[in-house]
Amino acid sequence: MIHKIDSIYYKIYLKNIIYIMTKPEESLLKLVKRLIVSNGVTIYHAIGELIDNSLDEKAKQIHLLYNDDYVIVADDGIGFDNIGIYNIHCEATKEDDSDKIGRHGVGGKVGCLFVGDEPNIISNNMRNYTYLSRENYVSYDPKLNPSPPKEMIEIIHKHGLEHLNTHIIIKKIREKNKIDEFRMKNYIFQSYENFISRGIKIFV
Repeated sequence: MIHKIDSIYYKIYLKNIIYIMTKPEESLLKLVKRLIVSNGVTIYHAIGELIDNSLDEKAKQIHLLYNDDYVIVADDGIGFDNIGIYNIHCEATKEDDSDKIGRHGVGGKVGCLFVGDEPNIISNNMRNYTYLSRENYVSYDPKLNPSPPKEMIEIIHKHGLEHLNTHIIIKKIREKNKIDEFRMKNYIFQSYENFISRGIKIFV
């Protein structure tokens, strides 16, 4: 979803589209680094991209938790199988699916890497796992289908989120990305009022 105040995302997508098509393993990193130095993009917009992805996956409950060590966005949506996890590392597109909120298939990835340097994605009842890195391109082989590290499972259970299907746990939060609770709640209410009014629950 591209919010009215998030038009900078769209401008950056357009500038990078040819680069994305020719060098997908480098384009995501380039996109993130440009976002990080761009004016107007905040931690709240980045987390909004992750919530958009949850809504695209038909989630009815979305949980947002954060502390000094990590940010978690978890939901009860349909989640990712190992091919879906593989696509996280590719430049997928959602433009052909009118039901999708995200438009370019990179918003969630950029959101993850904008928040912190070490995003972990766990899905499909903790059977599928991958991670991203802001500094290095991470490849993924869907045939290997690695299990989530013990540390990630412990974090999920610590917060009582094991009943949800997809968990994004972002570690190594960038220093400038400290979240103000009032601003976070206000951003979510203003951006997702229509979804909340239709029964979607977003817990902060």
